Amino acid sequence: MRFDLETIRKHMQTFNGLFRRQATSGGRVYLKLEECEAIHILVGFISAGENHGVQVFSSLKDAQVFALMQEGIENFGLVQPNLLAMVLSNLEFYEQTLERDVSRQERLLRIATYLLGEIISKHPFLDGNKRTGFVVATLFLRLNGLRLKAYRLKDAVDTLLNIAQGKLSADQVYDWLHGFVDVKP
Repeated sequence: MRFDLETIRKHMQTFNGLFRRQATSGGRVYLKLEECEAIHILVGFISAGENHGVQVFSSLKDAQVFALMQEGIENFGLVQPNLLAMVLSNLEFYEQTLERDVSRQERLLRIATYLLGEIISKHPFLDGNKRTGFVVATLFLRLNGLRLKAYRLKDAVDTLLNIAQGKLSADQVYDWLHGFVDVKP
């Protein structure tokens, strides 16, 4: 996949549109394929920037952005779009399999657990599936109204590696994600 500044701008617009959709949506907000791809590209961009000692959250000059793109993000793209589309299209079906008497918060956390596990295990991206799965799952929770607490990066990395290696059950991943939910009103 080849990236240029216009591609990055397009992904930023998609990502920003996600928040506008959240503000106007009355029901559940599910992520779309292009939104997940935009998240993946932006997570990869941020990761590449951090790896190169660049403060990516500040305003970068176009030449710096382009240099980062040339140094590694070209090989960071969606290689199995059908797998990602399958995961996303199964979300509503998965939600229907949950017991009816579970709370809204538990339902959202179960869906986020499913999203995280499926993106990591299906591996639709060339690289960065754990990071992308984590961002997609936590963003799903946030877009659907759950407030999230801060987390320790090392703990998140260790847990994501354990998920990828199959060392955690879905219930353990659920409990881990539940730890991020801020229950304060």
